Amino acid sequence: MSIGWATKIRKANRMSIDDDIVVGQKLILPIDNTEEKKKFEDERIRYHLTIEEGFREKYAITGNSTYRVQRGDNYWSISKKLQVPLWLLSRYNPDLYKEPIKLGDVLNVPDIEPIEQP
Repeated sequence: MSIGWATKIRKANRMSIDDDIVVGQKLILPIDNTEEKKKFEDERIRYHLTIEEGFREKYAITGNSTYRVQRGDNYWSISKKLQVPLWLLSRYNPDLYKEPIKLGDVLNVPDIEPIEQP
């Protein structure tokens, strides 16, 4: 995506410059042709792989535990509270975005420890 994409995305989604985007919100991307779509998907995958590789260089997953959803929780707040990246939380909970979480739901959570750097 190049300069001007933010304006195109806002227009495609009927959003003003003051509208916030929230975690889990679905957006229409104004991609007109197959070539643009492939380029976008390739860049998106490369971006996410870079994030995951950086994480794996610094942290080890040592096990897993569970977390019971509390009043006021959302996916983002749980990710921040437990210090687990949202992408990793979704790997441990494949149905994470299918339905909103509810009070009392139980999520699987990876146990993470920093890797000692030389």
